[in-house]
Amino acid sequence: MLKRHCEMNGLSMFTNPVLDTKAMFTYIHPEISEVISTDFLIRYYDLNTDGIHRHNALADCSLIARIFEHVLNEYQALALDHFTADGEREMKRFVIPEMYLIPPIGGGKPDE
Repeated sequence: MLKRHCEMNGLSMFTNPVLDTKAMFTYIHPEISEVISTDFLIRYYDLNTDGIHRHNALADCSLIARIFEHVLNEYQALALDHFTADGEREMKRFVIPEMYLIPPIGGGKPDE
């Protein structure tokens, strides 16, 4: 399916064994320092999620596909036909809320 859509849009097929939508987004938006979560990308692309049950595998897959389509459109607009993971770029995967951090034995904050 992905190959067909790439052909339909004049894009070469990705050869990466795995496609990470969030890493691909970070590659074209290095200026964004926020955590790139699915929720962030939904807000960024202003996607309507009414009636979608989040954290359901099929529903989340549908949302990720819509996000991926937006990312591909940006790659096309930037005339990029490849994605290469860049060791110089950093992607924040998630932030653990402080309330979930376990204090070390003896007290103090977890990172002290």
